[in-house]
Amino acid sequence: MCQNPAGGADNPGSPSRRAFGRVVAAGAGFAALAAVAACSPDNRTQTVPSGTGVPAGSPSPTAQASSGSPAATATTTTPAAPGPAPSADSNSPAASSPAAAAPGRKYSLTDPTSPWVVVNKHRPLSPAAFVPADLVQPAVRLAASGEAALLNSTTAAAAQRMFADAAAAGVVLVLASGYRSFATQTATYNSYVNSRGRAEADTASARPGHSEHQTG
Repeated sequence: MCQNPAGGADNPGSPSRRAFGRVVAAGAGFAALAAVAACSPDNRTQTVPSGTGVPAGSPSPTAQASSGSPAATATTTTPAAPGPAPSADSNSPAASSPAAAAPGRKYSLTDPTSPWVVVNKHRPLSPAAFVPADLVQPAVRLAASGEAALLNSTTAAAAQRMFADAAAAGVVLVLASGYRSFATQTATYNSYVNSRGRAEADTASARPGHSEHQTG
C-alpha cells in the first residue's frame, strides 16, 4: 500500500488515489508509471502537460524516469536485442584446429641427406659409409679441428643463428665435435670395445654407420 508524506496509509479520497484512478482509466500503458509516481513523495507535485493524452495532475512519465528510484530504472531499461550468432572465422577453434591447417613440409626419415633422418643403434645410415657432400666450417667458436669442425650446410647455418642468439643472451657456446667420418667412428668404437668390452662400448659409443655425427 502507498504511504503518504505523513507516514499513514492513503485513504480512498486522497489526491493520490484519485490521480491513480484517472490514470488507470486513461490507459494501462501509463497506469504502472502513475502507480509508482503516486507512491513517490518527490513526484506528487509533477504533472504531465496538457495535450499529451494523460489527465492533468497525473505524475509525469519523464519525472518518473528521472527520479532515480529502482522502479524508474526498471521501467526505463529494456533488454538489449540479441545479436546474430557468431560466425566461423579464422579465429574460431574449428578454423584454427590442426586438422584445418595446411600440412607442412615433410622430409625423409631414411635419406641420409634429409634433416629428419633418424640414425641410432637400431637405424643405420644407408649407405653405411655415407659422406655429406656439403660439409662446411661454420663461423662459430670452435674447440675442435679437422673434420670435427665441419657441419653440413643446413646445420652450419642453424648453428650460426643459435650461437649468435646465445651470445646476445650472454651465453657462450663452443662447437666441440661436428662431423665424424665412418673411418673415425670405427676407430672410436673399437677403442671402447678394446678397453671396456663390446657390451660396455655399446652404452658409450655408436657403432660405425649408426652415428648422427656422420650426417654432419
